[in-house]
Amino acid sequence: MRRLYDKFDFVVVYMDDIFVFSRTIEEHADHLRSICTVLRSEKLYARPSKCSFGVDSVNYLGHTILKDGLHVDQSKVRAIEKWPEPQSSKDVMSFVGLASYYRKFIPDFAELVRPLSGLLKKGAKWHWSEDERRAFLTIKFALQQAPVLQLPD
Repeated sequence: MRRLYDKFDFVVVYMDDIFVFSRTIEEHADHLRSICTVLRSEKLYARPSKCSFGVDSVNYLGHTILKDGLHVDQSKVRAIEKWPEPQSSKDVMSFVGLASYYRKFIPDFAELVRPLSGLLKKGAKWHWSEDERRAFLTIKFALQQAPVLQLPD
């Protein structure tokens, strides 16, 4: 699907999701016409129930995109807030996996996650000490306070 839209600089495609962005509503209408033309020519269809047009914000791939920039999806933030303290390496792996997806929002993420990463090494014995607990809570807090990412002017 991505190859169909490579020529457009106002489209992001991920699998079967198409994100069209524009500066004005008029420009957006033109962009949508172009996208619909390509869909029709390829005999592809967009399900209206999955479409949103001319909106100021959109949830896309675990992020909320607004005029002011890229935010962590608040439903993910709530899930992280409620995340219980890990009881096993598998629990740590799940938490680190989700947190890693948002690493670009967390300064020094690699350093913060280091105590947890030690629990994921092959053959590592389970031990949950104050260092691991502090890393877990610090990452949770950082995601709750995540900055808005913006493109430079």
